[in-house]
Amino acid sequence: MITENNPFVDLARKLVVKKGEIPHTLWLRANVAALYPESIKSRSYSSPNYISDLGLRSREDPQVFLRESMRKIGMDLSDYENRYSSQFFINQFENLVQSEHQMVQHFDVLVNFAGEWKQAQELSLGLWNGKIQLHNLALLTYMADTLSASDVHSGEVYDYLLEEIGNDSPVEAVLSRIRKAAWQIKRVNRVHEGMETLAENFRIIRNAQSGFLISDTDAMVLSSVTDNLKGLALWKNKKFDAAKKIIDSAYKRIYNLDGQVATGRDEAQRILQQITINRIQIQLIRKELDEAENSAMKYMEIIRSMHLGYKSEALSVLSYIQYVKGDYKRAIKVAEEALMYAVEEGAITQMRTLRDILIASYDQEGHEDKAKKMMEDMAGDLAGFRTAERISATARVESGKDIAHEF
Repeated sequence: MITENNPFVDLARKLVVKKGEIPHTLWLRANVAALYPESIKSRSYSSPNYISDLGLRSREDPQVFLRESMRKIGMDLSDYENRYSSQFFINQFENLVQSEHQMVQHFDVLVNFAGEWKQAQELSLGLWNGKIQLHNLALLTYMADTLSASDVHSGEVYDYLLEEIGNDSPVEAVLSRIRKAAWQIKRVNRVHEGMETLAENFRIIRNAQSGFLISDTDAMVLSSVTDNLKGLALWKNKKFDAAKKIIDSAYKRIYNLDGQVATGRDEAQRILQQITINRIQIQLIRKELDEAENSAMKYMEIIRSMHLGYKSEALSVLSYIQYVKGDYKRAIKVAEEALMYAVEEGAITQMRTLRDILIASYDQEGHEDKAKKMMEDMAGDLAGFRTAERISATARVESGKDIAHEF
């Protein structure tokens, strides 16, 4: 059980008893935070890991969703933010009151439930500068990935993490290098260094496979995720043809995945999703719109066979393609459906993209009033609750059924 004195755990416990008053997704996240935060490897869709999903997703989604949901029931998130002190937990850790495992749980609650990135970075910095040697791989991963958003000591923590892993776990070694390479390529624009890190991955995969430390299927998954990031590096260097070729190859290798893999079935499926999204983006850059649309429809099939929790992402990709193709009516229909799911899931970044698509599509179709209302919502309805209610009400009037049940 997570230790006391974390005000966000206290908040989660208060929200657990408010089932029906708050969004169901938030209630599920509160249960995770209040009882026992999940590990890096075991996350439900309702409580995604923003810290280490094979590369940092430094988004304010959980904080905005939490703050706006609390506001609806007369609670104020700042009451709990003002009670939190990173230094308190650093002191407890240095005095051996808190274990490394307990610190992992605090990180989980800070970022994945409360969205407190700044507090998590302060905690990471304090632990890194402390006097106690660290060994917990999950804790080191969280520290490296939260610090990567500010580029303070992040490279040092990644290197230390890789030393701790050593040769004992080729899967962890490869996935940790993926996160380091993602930081090098995406965050600090050291693309050449990132490519060198990925080259180390291919060497590790070959050696582990030839030494029977991982299965052939594992090697396929790990090679695919490495190639996916290599494709992104080529893309950043504007080598779009080469990027498309390598990402297409990664997609084909992992699409027909079978057998049990040490990376985990869910992880392998999420890797497939990430590769698919990158593949579609490159197709759009190359103006291969029909090919992109076919890929998006295939992505929808993947979502149906995996977890419908990712449906807003799949639908938003399809709506954008419809907008680029000039099919504004279809773009509106798909984007409105996607937005309903994004609001339900607390996917704030996704919802903002969908609002942009809808405003542009409404304008093209001559729906100035709808575009104006959507723009007003962007300023005053940060979690999309009002927008979703309006879209749902309009859909019921027009079709006699709730739009959120069409998928």
